[in-house]
Amino acid sequence: MRADARDPASATLFARRARCGAGSVPLQFHLSFCPGVVCARFIFPCPGQGSPETDEPPLGQELNFRAIGPTAAIRRDRRRILGGSRAHRAVAPHVRFAPHLRDAAFGMNTCYPDRKKGQRVMEANKAQADYWTSPAGLKWIEHEHALDTAMAGMLGMMLDTADISSTDRIIDIGCGTGASTLEAARRVPTGKVLGVDISEPLLARAARRAKAEGMQNASFLLADAQTHDFSAQPFDLLVSRLGMSFFSDTVAALKNLSNSLSDGGAMIFVCWASVGMNPWFEIPKQAAEERLGPQPKGDPTAPGPTAFQDCDRVAELMVRAGVSNIEARPVDVVLTPPGGVAGAARAASKVGPAARIMKAYDGTKADEDAIEGAVRDAFEEFAAGDVARVPAVVNLFSCSR
Repeated sequence: MRADARDPASATLFARRARCGAGSVPLQFHLSFCPGVVCARFIFPCPGQGSPETDEPPLGQELNFRAIGPTAAIRRDRRRILGGSRAHRAVAPHVRFAPHLRDAAFGMNTCYPDRKKGQRVMEANKAQADYWTSPAGLKWIEHEHALDTAMAGMLGMMLDTADISSTDRIIDIGCGTGASTLEAARRVPTGKVLGVDISEPLLARAARRAKAEGMQNASFLLADAQTHDFSAQPFDLLVSRLGMSFFSDTVAALKNLSNSLSDGGAMIFVCWASVGMNPWFEIPKQAAEERLGPQPKGDPTAPGPTAFQDCDRVAELMVRAGVSNIEARPVDVVLTPPGGVAGAARAASKVGPAARIMKAYDGTKADEDAIEGAVRDAFEEFAAGDVARVPAVVNLFSCSR
């Protein structure tokens, strides 16, 4: 395994055969990736001397590999690793792994871009992939703290309802910048959590957060959850904070994701109720429409944040997907963004309907400031001292395989 000297700018890390003997089983394997940095480490018990590319490493030797660059990646024979249970085989195809290490890669803070399949697999939800890597989608990084803080209550409610065991293997769909994945990982100290998202920039941020917290049982995968095959590593539980309502084909997505669960595995996820039931959306929408014009009409069931506003409709889709023990109900929650009323107005006007109206009408900085000011005035009714408590309604869905 070495950096490719022929392409130093890409800092590509290649797997090379080490000619380890048939009994050469790594004691440990560690792999980490985020855009710009790739690290891999093997610890071998096998005896021998010489170069790791041409001979067996000595007893207990650690082999550390690092590639740094704007497009750093891990590849084998110029094909990028897909990740999951295949990651260790692609990195070291010549090495047999002990049974307890078969899923070693899963436990690392690892982002595996699914680029080999990317052009084909991402087609199902290409519009979402494009959006969540666009400036509009990347506002979730810019306003990460405000949005995660605002939605902490709904996340806690969802995870509390899930009745999580400390050993559970959890998959988190639409994990964004990682708040839900990391919170789930804190609840499974001897389990594992895989965060999945369609946006590489959001996942890169999630990986950095996991690393900063020293979270060893959380990892991340770039994939379209509607089509990606997760069946090699079945999960006990699927969770999602606001990430399940964006699929182009909900029934296909639910069928695929149910196959990612072990027998008796469960799904639990929250999605927004209607805009009219959520001042967080309705007030900025009204402010933007008064300033710029009506929001362009669209299909309320089209992929988007409020596509699952009708519990009965979604429950019927779940029936068609073949899952069982279906429950769907609205839940009242409170959004608690930081920075009081001003902070709440700033966050609410930068994402959601107001942001979409701004884009549709090519709004200016003056328009943006005016909308935020109007939202701030309207949000005063939610002030509780220095804190803003914005009432909200989400729909809570659950089912089992």
